[in-house]
Amino acid sequence: MQEAGDGLRVLIVDDHADTAIVHQMLLEAEGHFVVTAGSAEDALDKVDELKPDVAVLDLRLPGLSGTELLQLLKKRPDLARCRYICVSGSDGRDVQWQQLGFDAFLQKPIAIDELRAMVRLDRQL
Repeated sequence: MQEAGDGLRVLIVDDHADTAIVHQMLLEAEGHFVVTAGSAEDALDKVDELKPDVAVLDLRLPGLSGTELLQLLKKRPDLARCRYICVSGSDGRDVQWQQLGFDAFLQKPIAIDELRAMVRLDRQL
């Protein structure tokens, strides 16, 4: 697998492929290595090789939810340093993202500048 260089390894899990691809292109242009997955199951297949620094997880996914995926990923010692960003169409006050175990929250539609800032912030955590 390609290395991230100075950037971060980012996993984007979103069942809307167009959205995931746009975010992937944006983050890759900033020097990050990005892998997308359309479902939690797809993400689990890719995470072993990627070992992400940041995982951007949509809450509503087909099959396992983003919250269920988060719980599976947080159990893995090899991902202890990964930061998890919750993505939802609901307001952050409606989604108890901190209680669910996420490190940050982005509301859909995601503003490009917010995504950039969130990933850069993660580098400093």
